[in-house]
Amino acid sequence: MKLYSDNKSAINIVHNLIQHDRIKHVRIDRHSIKYEMDSGVFNLSYISTKDQEVNILTKALSKPAFEFLVGKLGMIDIYSPP
Repeated sequence: MKLYSDNKSAINIVHNLIQHDRIKHVRIDRHSIKYEMDSGVFNLSYISTKDQEVNILTKALSKPAFEFLVGKLGMIDIYSPP
């Protein structure tokens, strides 16, 4: 399974084996994610915020950004003339 994130810091924490004092509250989650990645269950990759399709459901977007994401999802306007 391929997972995409726009948070480079989170990706670096998962890939970096060094424990930092600032991330104590995510230590358990980090270990479970690292275990799953090492097992080959999923792959965590970076994607730009503007390219994430989920933004169409979670953020207020400008019309061009909305239309770009609708196109990426392959959605069509059923009310537009053919």
